[in-house]
Amino acid sequence: MVPADAPRLSHEVLQKAARRELAAKDLRSESLLQEEIEDLRQDRELRQEYSSKLFTLVVVWLGLLWLAVFAHGLPVTRFRLDPDVLRLLVASTTASVIGLFAIVANYLFPRR
Repeated sequence: MVPADAPRLSHEVLQKAARRELAAKDLRSESLLQEEIEDLRQDRELRQEYSSKLFTLVVVWLGLLWLAVFAHGLPVTRFRLDPDVLRLLVASTTASVIGLFAIVANYLFPRR
């Protein structure tokens, strides 16, 4: 003989099971959210680190270029470059710096 409240009991059991499942999903969602936040934090730290290293590299690179051009222009130094070599040095350095900054800017600030 089946009790009269049997369908109600099974409905309550199903509701409890559904609540437990939702709670488990919420815990998984919270865990995934925390992992995503940690990933974003690490990305930001790495971007800051490498952008400062890149900036230092470019400053040194341009400083050396400026020093070469300046030394070439001083009449008291014996440092001389052929005009074509000097033009090539300035043009290639400029193109490299602009390209490097464009690549890094696209990485640091991706289009969403």
